[in-house]
Amino acid sequence: MRIESKLFLILLVGAILLVGCTQQPPAPGPNQTPPANQTPAPPANQTPAPPQNQTPTPPANQTPAPPASTGMDQLYMFGSVKSYEYKITTSGTTMNLKTTITADTVDGTAAWLQQMDMTTQGIEVTSKTWIDKVTYKCLKVMTVMNYEGQNIEQAGQCPTEGPNSASRTGTTTPQMTLVGTESVTVPAGTFTATKYSLEQVYYWSTSSVPVPVKIAYGDGTMTMELVSYAS
Repeated sequence: MRIESKLFLILLVGAILLVGCTQQPPAPGPNQTPPANQTPAPPANQTPAPPQNQTPTPPANQTPAPPASTGMDQLYMFGSVKSYEYKITTSGTTMNLKTTITADTVDGTAAWLQQMDMTTQGIEVTSKTWIDKVTYKCLKVMTVMNYEGQNIEQAGQCPTEGPNSASRTGTTTPQMTLVGTESVTVPAGTFTATKYSLEQVYYWSTSSVPVPVKIAYGDGTMTMELVSYAS
């Protein structure tokens, strides 16, 4: 692959990484008093209603249904992960890319710093993206290339679309819509994952892993499969 193509891929990945009424028992008839210390039995074929203010207990061994929507901060739990690596497939090309997560600030705003490092054909490339800790909006992008001992630093632009869009309004993380639950196999293993969607991007998530185990873009341009992570 040409150097220009690989650099474009790195920048592209960096930008993208940047969603009834309860029946009651009948009352006693006129002049009829229930036997002492005895609760009137409900009519036949009627299930007694649970006491007020008491939540019915789900049957044993039954997993609660996943929420119909969830915030991006529940899929990307940056406070619980130090690094993660994805196998990325796009335009017929496959590569692995590792990202480290640290806490930082941008103009006084608390942020997560996503840093990706890669060396290709003698060029060391570091891509940095700062994400607002509260809203997950992109705050800043920077790329540093080291070639033959010379550093070339270039400011990038935050995305204008997608979950990390710098222009997105709102004071919370993007909300993703539930698609369903399915088994998915990636280099990191096989998981029973909950699938969510946001703006034609699909995320497979499991509570045991602090980042999505798989990401797929609706137009088929890119898939990302988890290889490993470190907490």
